[in-house]
Amino acid sequence: MSSVPSGNGGEARNKLRAIVVGGSIGGLATAAVLNNQGGWEVKVYEKSSGDLSQRGAGIFTTRPMLAYLQKLGILSEGDDIDMGRVGVPLDERWLLDREGEKIYTYAGISQISGSWSTVYSHCRASMNPENYHQGVEVESYRESEEGVEVIFKDNARRPERCDVLVGADGSSSKIRS
Repeated sequence: MSSVPSGNGGEARNKLRAIVVGGSIGGLATAAVLNNQGGWEVKVYEKSSGDLSQRGAGIFTTRPMLAYLQKLGILSEGDDIDMGRVGVPLDERWLLDREGEKIYTYAGISQISGSWSTVYSHCRASMNPENYHQGVEVESYRESEEGVEVIFKDNARRPERCDVLVGADGSSSKIRS
């Protein structure tokens, strides 16, 4: 692996730095992908200080996606997809009329109906707690030759440099706007 300049006149470092803004499922899954590749130091910043595990509702996914989450280490091999530990397997859906009578069947869809909080909790547990910062809001960022400088809303926190900045902070994103 080649060295990357430190950006502060010091020694070269061997890991690329990524900052993910947004600590929900998208941000945590992105962090897991980078961590799984190796060669990355990944930090996640979530502006909410409260527990996110109770925020979502239902979520649909597929067996191949859950298998990928197992490959990333977000789900363990013991989280048997087909036995309902992550969700309930669905192989068909029904379309009902106003009286509740089945008028059409969508067959062969092969999805998992699960709980958002279950998927989030698995994603959150896969993250090193030292690199997950809750209650920290990103104000803005600046790009330069050395990479990206992330500026936090709390002026007591010093800006941080990274090589890659990921905006996974929802519809009111400060990063993607």
